[in-house]
Amino acid sequence: MRVILSICLFMHMLLPTASARCMGGSFPVDAYAVHVWSAASVDTTDKGKGKNPSNPLPPEEERSLLAKWLDVPVDIIGNLDLFRFIREWHKTPYRFGGTQKSGIDCSAFTQKLYKEIYDLTLQRMVSLQRKQVIPVEKSKLIQGDLIFFHTTRPGLSHVGVYLGGGLFIHASATRGVVIDNLDSPYYTKAFRVGGRMVDLNAYIRSFLFR
Repeated sequence: MRVILSICLFMHMLLPTASARCMGGSFPVDAYAVHVWSAASVDTTDKGKGKNPSNPLPPEEERSLLAKWLDVPVDIIGNLDLFRFIREWHKTPYRFGGTQKSGIDCSAFTQKLYKEIYDLTLQRMVSLQRKQVIPVEKSKLIQGDLIFFHTTRPGLSHVGVYLGGGLFIHASATRGVVIDNLDSPYYTKAFRVGGRMVDLNAYIRSFLFR
């Protein structure tokens, strides 16, 4: 009995924060210990994430893997966070009005991407997103620019995010979240304008304090 009590006392000293049962009383179970156990229990095989946090890859190796997974040129993968996000959402099915992994539409996808990658807030509708950006010619697009299309109805009806090298990511109504070529015949015809969001506060600060 003394040995058991000593063990309980020892565990109480080491694990100071949650509760479990011992000899009719309770002792805290450390949240860190629970976290370590949980992490060890998770299947770390690839399920769509660009990077396994418990086993980080060198940036160049990760870029190569992302390029292979997404079938894109490795030289456009400068922003790893962006392409990790794309890898995570790639092939998510399309659902009009959807905002989740179970189904998402084009403007919800661009809204989520901008918030998570650039910490910028886009409005929910394509037409409102267009009003938030300054127009950019097709030949002057850079990675992260929005691109707007006329597809199924009058006016702007579709939006995606330009990646570079003529490629863009979007939630296609027929194929879900995919990467397509802006220079393909269909998208060349449907393309209307590019758009770049300008952080005016940051611009003003940089102008005043440079």
